[in-house]
Amino acid sequence: MLRRQIFGLDISDHSVEALSLSKSLFGKPKVEAYARTLLRGEIVKDGKIKNPKKLQENILKLLDSAKPKAINSPYCIISLPESQVFTTIFKFPAGLKEKEIRKTIPYKAEEIIPFKSSEIYFDFKTITKVDQTQEVLYVAVPVKVVDAYVELLEDIGLKPIAFDLESN
Repeated sequence: MLRRQIFGLDISDHSVEALSLSKSLFGKPKVEAYARTLLRGEIVKDGKIKNPKKLQENILKLLDSAKPKAINSPYCIISLPESQVFTTIFKFPAGLKEKEIRKTIPYKAEEIIPFKSSEIYFDFKTITKVDQTQEVLYVAVPVKVVDAYVELLEDIGLKPIAFDLESN
């Protein structure tokens, strides 16, 4: 089976960066291609796309200008803008199963984030279990933010296959 070549794409208010990695002969990551460009004007503000056409132009130019070679793969992992991501840790009884957490967590989240559960995409992961309690990391992003990025990228032939949190 052929492996997909996947690249990372980080879109911030002031720049766009792309990075393509591969495995070296000994299994260590190797940079295949990298590019960065600054965004001029108000193209993205507070993680929201303000000028989709300009952003698309910048992304296409960026991928063509990558060094040492252009990035041609359509498959990408997108870094979600930190300003649009909500994270928190919830505590649940240790015996609560994943299915039960999935049903319960949207109601708990509505108490602390400014969106209804129908207006967000969310995911969670148990990070610790101690005695009778488990801590669950909860991450949510407004649907309209994610959908705007997906639509923008698909319009230029890119296929986002995963979303990641922007790191500082």
